[in-house]
Amino acid sequence: MSFEIHDQKLYHYFPESEEEHKIVIPEGVISIEEKAFESAKNLKEVFLPDSLVCIHKKAFIDCENLKELYLPDKLERIGEYAFMSCDSLELISPASLRGLLEDNANNLRKSNRIFRRSN
Repeated sequence: MSFEIHDQKLYHYFPESEEEHKIVIPEGVISIEEKAFESAKNLKEVFLPDSLVCIHKKAFIDCENLKELYLPDKLERIGEYAFMSCDSLELISPASLRGLLEDNANNLRKSNRIFRRSN
């Protein structure tokens, strides 16, 4: 996998093969920019770094096979339509993000499930 990262912001994900289903975003990234993962059709599981504070609008748009996204404790913002057309997505989050996820309910689809993990 490779990423376009500048000033701790991830701008684009470049899959190295069609078999790449699971990725770990490097520690130090503080934001995922608009459409960074747009149409990453083979992506199924994403581990976000503890340093991440913002997922911008449409960051994961059309990642239709994305199933699991592990949210970090420090996440402060989820942009509009960040997970648009990610119908089978399950967000794995620490209990500390309950308020953030409730405040951003309009950015999640009814089909998205949220699982809490202990902090």
